[in-house]
Amino acid sequence: MKKTDWALVVLIVAIVGLGSYFTIGALLPNPVDNPETVPTATLINSQVNRPNEDIFNENAINPAVETSADDQLSPFFQTSPVATDDDDEIDLDNPEEN
Repeated sequence: MKKTDWALVVLIVAIVGLGSYFTIGALLPNPVDNPETVPTATLINSQVNRPNEDIFNENAINPAVETSADDQLSPFFQTSPVATDDDDEIDLDNPEEN
């Protein structure tokens, strides 16, 4: 490209830039004309209140202790017996035979 071509490109970019600047300025409101108020945060202190003694006491249930009901396996790893057309009764004590 010649120098005159580059000068024309720069002139077009400058005109488009100024046009877009004034167009956006006309569409968007001026922030000085419409100040926004922001609520202030409350002060955080280092004082900790005592927890409720009805909930946090020595006799409360500890949720971190693992419990089990009659040594059952997880329900996701057990196979449940499925009845077939020729089987009317299922032996729940021996699911392997079904």
